[in-house]
This record gives sequence, C-alpha cells and structure tokens, in this order.
Amino acid sequence: MYIGTLIKAPSELAHMGVDYSRWLGSSKLKSVQASIARDVSDLPDTLPAQLWAVFIAPDGKSIHVFVERGTDGSDYSVVLVATAVSRLVREDDLVVRLEATV
Repeated sequence: MYIGTLIKAPSELAHMGVDYSRWLGSSKLKSVQASIARDVSDLPDTLPAQLWAVFIAPDGKSIHVFVERGTDGSDYSVVLVATAVSRLVREDDLVVRLEATV
C-alpha cells in the first residue's frame, strides 16, 4: 500500500513516522524490514540514497524511517514490511523524492 512521499534535499537526513495503530488493533509490532531502491532514471546515481535507520517506536504501534543522501532529481522507493506479534504482515511503499531546494 502506498503511504506517501517524503521530499528531501540530497544533503538532508529526513524522517518519516508511520502509524500502524489502526491496522494493529490491540496487537503490537514484532519486526519491521525495509529496503530502498532507485526508480528508473536516465541520470547517473552519483550519491545513492541510504536508509540511515528504521526502528519501532517504544509504543509498539508505529515506526520511524530515516533516509540520508540521494541524487538530486531522483525518486527512490522504500518498501516496508511490518510484522505484528499476532503474525499479521503488511507491506507498504514510501516514495523518497530528492529535490535540491526543499
């Protein structure tokens, strides 16, 4: 499921919080996995974006995603796979758009 677009400058460390409380109900997050890949582009990927950190918040109902670097003018796709203690699994997509002037 598409959850949003994070617009950031190449030199910025950007953060996005993702709230899973409605999906989880009374359960909590057990784990979260994340990957990042650049969308197709004719531009060389001179400074690839990186996941700086992805972690579950202390409340067990949300996660925090931090992305650093990235080539100006590029879009990157972040895939998040959240697993609940109740064994529910959900996959979400986040777009990270790099713009020099944010």
